[in-house]
Amino acid sequence: MMNKPTKLHFIMIFVLAATYNAIYSLAFMKGLYYNLMQAGLGLTHFKLGQLYSFYGAFSMVSYLCGAFFLQKFKYWKLIAFSSFFIGILTVALVLLPSYPVMLAIFGIIGFLLGAVFYPSQYQILLQIGHTSNQESVFSLFFVFNNLLGILFSILGFGITSICASDTQLVRLLFLLFASLNIISSILSAVFLSKLPEDCTSHAPVSIKETKKLLCNQKLWLVIIIVFTNYIAFSGLNYILPYLTLRYEISSQLNTILTISRTYLIGVIAAPIAGKYTDYLHSASRMIKYTSVINTIVIIFFICFFKHNFFFSVILLFISCMLINMAKSMSLITINETFIPPSLYGIAISFLSFFAYSPDAFYYSISGFLLDTFPYNGYNLLFIEKPMKKIIVWVLVVCLLLAGCRTEAEPIPVTEPVTETENLTVTEIQSETVPP
Repeated sequence: MMNKPTKLHFIMIFVLAATYNAIYSLAFMKGLYYNLMQAGLGLTHFKLGQLYSFYGAFSMVSYLCGAFFLQKFKYWKLIAFSSFFIGILTVALVLLPSYPVMLAIFGIIGFLLGAVFYPSQYQILLQIGHTSNQESVFSLFFVFNNLLGILFSILGFGITSICASDTQLVRLLFLLFASLNIISSILSAVFLSKLPEDCTSHAPVSIKETKKLLCNQKLWLVIIIVFTNYIAFSGLNYILPYLTLRYEISSQLNTILTISRTYLIGVIAAPIAGKYTDYLHSASRMIKYTSVINTIVIIFFICFFKHNFFFSVILLFISCMLINMAKSMSLITINETFIPPSLYGIAISFLSFFAYSPDAFYYSISGFLLDTFPYNGYNLLFIEKPMKKIIVWVLVVCLLLAGCRTEAEPIPVTEPVTETENLTVTEIQSETVPP
């Protein structure tokens, strides 16, 4: 492993960020072009949400397969293959197949994301950052990630400005993201293959080690923390459609707000999160603080400023800043569980399976609410989110209290054995009782 990132490592982080944006472009489309996708594909809120819930459900289940692929194949091959194959599947979406076929394509892409790309990307970043530079490496990754996201979204919004039907625009977006995936797969094969392979994750893991991992209380605490932040992150996809519906903002202003909300804030948030994590010496503690503050911001958004566009935008940007700070450091929380590196692959699989499970149900529930309650659906959606977070934080407090009690239990002290302690009862009596 490398202690200090070199020029080649910076290029690798850049390539990883480009591949990440290309591979997750299908997921980002619902946040950037939600209304266009709904109109171009001719789907209701529920059907579009179900499409992404299907995508999320396959991702969630496939996270459990990540450790298997990490043990069998080289990291760069997994990333290059997943990016290329997702590009081919996205080309198939250009043809706008039937809804069941689209469900199947979204499901396969979700599987490739969770089982192949995500764990490989994480392991490469860990290998570059080692233990002393992980905050810097992950901050740099998210800065590159958001800068490239701005570039890709500008290309996408450039396409949407063309005078064409919604269906044609959606096809062109699919074609753009398919091309980016294929280009990224080539770059991954060229540059990521130069990184020496980390052999620790290829070692076989016993059932006993897996059981011990599942009983790690700190791992479950990290899962709950990342889970509650991811619910908040998922909810951001509906804030701009809500503002567009309520205030009828122009398409130009919507584009500026969308790019700023999705990427520009991330460029600022990631370095701040890295510095704050260094100050606290804990990524999970930083995520806990930002999540609590963000819950308060959302409650303010619901109760006080939802009828005022200016305050709504300000609160939106504050919420995005807090959520992106937490998201940029969420991947390194696994180091605070004191799990050996040989178990990182399995640990990340379990963490991803539970922490990112909202992908499997959140968008279907949200779509159902918006279809069933056209005028009050967004209000119900934003009330639902802080309520979920409050429930989750009750669980967090319970786990913390349980952890404190565990740490407070007295530890038996092993004292040196004296000669008297080695004697039998008869010998002791013979020495202590006078003749």
